[in-house]
Amino acid sequence: MRLHVSECEVEGVDFGVPIEYGALLLHEETEKEAWRLLEEVSRSPFMDKVKTALLEIACKEGFEKAWSLLEKFNREAPRGKPRFYANLNVFDLTADGRFVVLTDGKSAFKFSLSPSQMPENLNLPVNVYCRPSSTIFTLTVDRFKTAVENAEEFFDFIKELKRIYGFVSDKRRMECFIKFFEDRKQAYEMLKALSKDAGRRIRRDEIYRTLVEKKVLEFSEGFFVYNEWWGAYYVTKNGEVYRFKCTKPVDIREAVQRGVEKGKAPKKIEPVEDERVLREIARAVGSVKPELALIISP
Repeated sequence: MRLHVSECEVEGVDFGVPIEYGALLLHEETEKEAWRLLEEVSRSPFMDKVKTALLEIACKEGFEKAWSLLEKFNREAPRGKPRFYANLNVFDLTADGRFVVLTDGKSAFKFSLSPSQMPENLNLPVNVYCRPSSTIFTLTVDRFKTAVENAEEFFDFIKELKRIYGFVSDKRRMECFIKFFEDRKQAYEMLKALSKDAGRRIRRDEIYRTLVEKKVLEFSEGFFVYNEWWGAYYVTKNGEVYRFKCTKPVDIREAVQRGVEKGKAPKKIEPVEDERVLREIARAVGSVKPELALIISP
């Protein structure tokens, strides 16, 4: 008769505990130290996969190696202050020489490093604290030196460049990033302009997301209606129904934003005659303006 154990689950532990570690927790010769190590690992400010890896090391290489790494990682923790680290190779908790990471323990950003100077040469500790967010940016030796000397300022600068990702072009973000090392004042002027453009586009997407969720948005010139099958429509205050003639989805989102924020009715539209569509629009508008439903419905 054989007992097959496929999982080790410990109450109060929210990361993966290796099956082999369960045996250490149960064996009378190892249970005391195994529980003590598990408790220390649990309260440490590491990524879950790192916590699991430490327990795996205890299973394969012994408690001494696991304790040594645990103490080292705790000693090198950023504790809220941005600091550079080598990127983590999670398989053996060593440095991945292709990237460096800047983290304060809560947010982390990963950068390519010029091949002429690898993390091993820089003697950086490894980032076991926070999963890094990839960036398109490369740090040359000189840029890295400047970034280290201005770690907190650089961290905030990159955090904003990352926040506006997807709302301004990568080309503009890259130009702003490079300018940080050439002319700090101009870099912040560029960042301010980028953030302003991104803010408008972020609001645009938030407004359209609200339309999708609520199905109907009323504004000064009528209503915007969203149908999950046919998309967005414009309904006038008199009950006339129009579909957008925009060729790009972003144009529709911007038209909705102009309507909501500036009270401007969309211009690239055409009247809707399909009776099935009109009935669906009437049903949606009727939920907020019942008297218009009778006018819209064929």
